[in-house]
Amino acid sequence: MSKKDMNNYVDYILDVTTRLLAIDSPTGYTKEAALFVMDEYKKLGYDPKMTVKGGVLVEIGGEDEENGLLLAAHTDTLGAMVAEVKSNGNLRVTPLGGMNPNNAETENCVVITRDGKRYEGCFQMNNPSIHVNGSYDQQDRTYDNMEVVLDEMVFSKEETKALGIETGDIVCFETRTRITEKGYIKSRFLDDKLSVAILLGYAKYLKEENITPSRPVYHKFAGAGRVGGDLPYGQNIRTERNTASGHKIRNRFSRPATDKNRTGGRSSPVQPVHGEPNAESMKLLIETPPIKTGRLSSRKGLTGRQRIKTESFPHPADMNAQRG
Repeated sequence: MSKKDMNNYVDYILDVTTRLLAIDSPTGYTKEAALFVMDEYKKLGYDPKMTVKGGVLVEIGGEDEENGLLLAAHTDTLGAMVAEVKSNGNLRVTPLGGMNPNNAETENCVVITRDGKRYEGCFQMNNPSIHVNGSYDQQDRTYDNMEVVLDEMVFSKEETKALGIETGDIVCFETRTRITEKGYIKSRFLDDKLSVAILLGYAKYLKEENITPSRPVYHKFAGAGRVGGDLPYGQNIRTERNTASGHKIRNRFSRPATDKNRTGGRSSPVQPVHGEPNAESMKLLIETPPIKTGRLSSRKGLTGRQRIKTESFPHPADMNAQRG
């Protein structure tokens, strides 16, 4: 391949990355991102399918019918959810995924309500003025000590609720995406949207160069990789020969049954998905209903430590992602 041709694919990957990063898709609110990915594959001549859990599955093709290869990434990002509408009209939020509040202080954000309305705001300390807050430097940056201040003339719980904002609404942080003149990409949430774009670039390359892989290849995009949903962490996986059970799909990087390093200290099950990746097993991903687990409510609203299986309980504005 010439350098010019290679640059064309790199430019495509960068373009897809930029456009996908512009789509807000915190865990549990990924319908628009999933539809974007499906549309891109359709433009390339593929036939993507929406799974029952709101993910995207694409058959790339292959000469062989066995020993399939499943390459996976995830479209969801870190974000937050409204945990409480406070008496002053501001919002206490709880993280979706491992968003560290230290890294989000003073960041612009958008609150998306159940009926799809969008309200801008800023995530900051409860008492953000260093001139009057004598302990500003010493205070821990936690979700209990920070709040979203809306760009609206609201000063009470009742005024904020009148906008339609409620507990459980999605909060999206600004990505600040920028590609420099020297080709560096600077943005939040490159994990894992850049991987999505790279897989699309690979699919584009195969289609335009009329290349058929020797092994059957599938692309799978999960909508809850940030909380360990669907395929584990959305990383590339491969098949392994096992004399007892035929083939198993396993995570490329071996881990114990629970992995606290990737979940901010919270245990999250990491288990292999069994079965050879072929047309039959891929059909199961599309048609098998998800197992409903987790809770979305508590006596005092959502707590900062609450674990949520968001693919089983999507945001109300995102419900159609279940069936496309």
